Amino acid sequence: MWDRQWQEGLAVALALHLLAAAAVQTAARWLARPRPLPPVYRVRLVPVEA
Repeated sequence: MWDRQWQEGLAVALALHLLAAAAVQTAARWLARPRPLPPVYRVRLVPVEA
């Protein structure tokens, strides 16, 4: 039913996809930098009638 060539090809393709996914996850963690928070503004709301 399953030819040996198909099994080897499928195993290699699966291994390469898993390796690529692991590389992307690792690179994302290494390259992630904390983003600085924007400045905080304090405002005072006044009624429209004033």
